[in-house]
Amino acid sequence: MLVELVVVVVVVVVVVKCGVCRRNSSISSSGCHEEVVVVIIVVIVVVVVVVVVVVVVVVVVVVVVVVTVVVVGVVVVVVVVVVVVVVTAVVVAVAPIASVMKVPRNLYSEVRFSPIFCVDLA
Repeated sequence: MLVELVVVVVVVVVVVKCGVCRRNSSISSSGCHEEVVVVIIVVIVVVVVVVVVVVVVVVVVVVVVVVTVVVVGVVVVVVVVVVVVVVTAVVVAVAPIASVMKVPRNLYSEVRFSPIFCVDLA
C-alpha cells in the first residue's frame, strides 16, 4: 500500500509539473524535468522517513509493553513469595504456642464447680 501511495504521488506530481511546464513557455522542458526529479526524490525521502519513524514508534511501544509486563510479573512473584514466607513464619511461630496453650476439655467444669470460685450468697 505504501508503494502504491508513492507511485500515485509521483504520477500526480509528474503530470501536474509537466502540464505546467508545457503551458509556461518561459521554462525550458529540461528545467521542468529536473524539478520533477527533485520532487520525486523529496517524496521518496519523506515516505522513507515516515516509514522509519512509524517502525521506530511501534518497536518502542512493543518494548515498553514487554518491559512493563515483565516488571509487573516480577513484582507479583516477589509479593507472592513474601506473603508465603510471612504466613509460613507466622504459622511456624504460633504453632508451638498454640499447642502449649491448649485448653483442656474439662477446664470449664473444673472452674465452675471448684470451691475457689464458689460464692457464699448468705
